[in-house]
Amino acid sequence: MRSAEDYRLRTIADAYYTSDGNSDYVVLAGLEPKDFGIAVHEYVHHVLHSSGLKVPPCLNEGLAEFFSTLRIVPGMPGHPAEYQLGGDLPARSQTLQRKKWLPLAKLLELPVPETRQDAELFYAQSWALADMLVTSSEYSGHFRDLVFEFNSGTATGLSFYKAYGESLAQVEQQLKKWIERPRFAGVISNGGAEMALLHCTDLSAREEEALLARLLLVGGHLQQSQARYEEILREWPNDPDAQAALGTIALRQGKRAEALKEWHLAIGNNLTDADLCYRYALLAEESGVSEQDLKARSCV
Repeated sequence: MRSAEDYRLRTIADAYYTSDGNSDYVVLAGLEPKDFGIAVHEYVHHVLHSSGLKVPPCLNEGLAEFFSTLRIVPGMPGHPAEYQLGGDLPARSQTLQRKKWLPLAKLLELPVPETRQDAELFYAQSWALADMLVTSSEYSGHFRDLVFEFNSGTATGLSFYKAYGESLAQVEQQLKKWIERPRFAGVISNGGAEMALLHCTDLSAREEEALLARLLLVGGHLQQSQARYEEILREWPNDPDAQAALGTIALRQGKRAEALKEWHLAIGNNLTDADLCYRYALLAEESGVSEQDLKARSCV
């Protein structure tokens, strides 16, 4: 049985979202009620990624933190469930009370930190900024304008000015005042919609190994992923998905001949992946493989 540590791709990541363009993954350490906010946080990353919106990393994480406050209050007969959103995140607000803040201009340029010490302040300030921009009467009405400016390629500072008519220094002053205010969760009407059911499926040992190897590949950990897929092939020879993945890893490493070899094996073992077959054909053509040979390999 795999532990949560086996699935951790970053030192500070207790949970994460990742995607390879075809499949999306939200990885959590548990599915207890206490993990609900974490699950929402990661799902928001999926929504932002799928929407194609481009915002600074601090706003990406800040929005995920804001929506992690979502709570569902079960309904009674004749009364639908109630959804609450917003309010305080005590751990984040306490961090802001005891630590010196980063200048807003710097926060907006930073990538997501790689250490827990740096991440604590980054996430706290990011949450506070998103909370103010989304819920305050002064800023919420023009939040879409800000996102539009970000997606139009407008410089960060100018984006705020064009959306709100304020400099970053002015926004920062308002943010420090905002965090001192009491904050309460708001109630969201569900419009009578019914809650969707969550379907859980246990994975076989083979499926579990393949999932871990895939997550490592999607996360860019090529050597670790390669080792996992090679182990899968030792246990289950001729696994076409593992062979296809090894071909993808080889191509990312610049080993075109090895990629062709692995993809050839995968196709020969009845891999049903039209996209990979197409990429194999393109790579084969670039490498001088004849059309007759491609036909013999069932690729055209």
